[in-house]
Amino acid sequence: MNARLQLEDLVKLLHVPAAVKSDKIRSPETFDLCARSTGRTFTIRGFNDYGMAELWIDEEGRDSTDACADSIWIEPDCLEVQS
Repeated sequence: MNARLQLEDLVKLLHVPAAVKSDKIRSPETFDLCARSTGRTFTIRGFNDYGMAELWIDEEGRDSTDACADSIWIEPDCLEVQS
């Protein structure tokens, strides 16, 4: 896991992850959500066992405080901590 990322950090989604791009045909909703979210700032809501950060995203591709919003797991190299 990228040690610089911590729970509740504000991060910018820099780009759509390569795995999401390569799976665009099978999972177009995930690709579209990531594409709408690129360049926006989110709060890290958690981490999985692989060190990926959980982001909660509303339908417009913005940060959400609602646990029932869409969530995506993002590789740390796709994120940049915002000060």
